[in-house]
Amino acid sequence: MSIVIPLRYAACCSHTPTLIQGFFGEFRWLSNMWETPVEFEGIRYPSAENAYQAAKVVCASREEFRHMKPWEAKKAWKRFDLLPEWDTRKLLVMQHCLASKFELNLELRAQLVATGNRELVEGNNWRDTFWGYDVNLRAGTNHLGKLLMEIRTALSPRVPAPGCQIHPLDPKRDIALGSFEY
Repeated sequence: MSIVIPLRYAACCSHTPTLIQGFFGEFRWLSNMWETPVEFEGIRYPSAENAYQAAKVVCASREEFRHMKPWEAKKAWKRFDLLPEWDTRKLLVMQHCLASKFELNLELRAQLVATGNRELVEGNNWRDTFWGYDVNLRAGTNHLGKLLMEIRTALSPRVPAPGCQIHPLDPKRDIALGSFEY
């Protein structure tokens, strides 16, 4: 079976033995849009994108984010007031969402660890230079890719052999929360 990447995203993708640039095709599961359960502040969401977007608004307004598609959540938060401290929290919130994604889904956890030492770059062409790297602008901080690599490093020694049990991920122990020194 061949993996088909939509033409509009093909320029964003470069998958080599040392690099995964662009979370499309066989690496779509790295995207926050990938539907797999994520818990944030005790609430379960259908994807990391849903949890992240819900975290932008007051708790009383988060319920509806549990019942929509990730692309809908990406737009829905704009109907609400953004939490005033959001810019100081967004990296930590994303780190928690991603940690939950790979804690709750053992298959995705194994896939993340299996990327080895490959650089993970959220390549895009929609001008997201904070979370990713825009291939047209040739600019971006790639915070999403860096967080994924940080989580991969924390999980690498914890991937069990088949049939073995592991302890739950403890973000305070396993990931240097708040340390965004890339």
